[in-house]
Amino acid sequence: MNKNEKLESLYDASLQIFAKYGYKKTTVEDIALKLGTTKGNIYFYVKNKEDLYRRTISYGLIKWKDFVKAGIENETDPEKKFILLAELAVEYLNNNEDLKSIIRNDPDIYTVKSSEDRFYDINMEALTLLKNVLSDGVSAGVFTISNIDYVSHLIYSIYIMYLIQSYGGPQAISPDILFNEALTLILRGILVR
Repeated sequence: MNKNEKLESLYDASLQIFAKYGYKKTTVEDIALKLGTTKGNIYFYVKNKEDLYRRTISYGLIKWKDFVKAGIENETDPEKKFILLAELAVEYLNNNEDLKSIIRNDPDIYTVKSSEDRFYDINMEALTLLKNVLSDGVSAGVFTISNIDYVSHLIYSIYIMYLIQSYGGPQAISPDILFNEALTLILRGILVR
């Protein structure tokens, strides 16, 4: 197994254990046991539990972004591509119980303030992906957006609020209903045309 494969195994195991026990109750020994290795071997790759947690969440977020990016790359219709981007982003999380559990137990993974965002670089890559989809739609004459930067930030903020509302605590509204209403609002607006 090469170094990248070892890191992936480490992060996959860490996702499972952090999801099961939460950050506070998880020990590096728990993760070592899951991997069938020693705590010392894990410290070869990370400084401490906090570093492992941050790297594990980063790994999960990157896999999420890459899944969405790969899923939309062959779609050429801008509206379908936008819808697919939104659906895949939600689908990935809904099918990844470990990451969903971690987000539920650590709602600070997503924050509305970029100055408090512990995963700013990764989240900006996701925002750039959204911005590119919107830009393609504007170029094709499908979207009427006067400022792509502002609109992409607004839509991304709506998405973050959706994640916080849907996975950050008790749900007042079904995440599916919330998602569908947000997508309809973004694509169709509130005015009768």
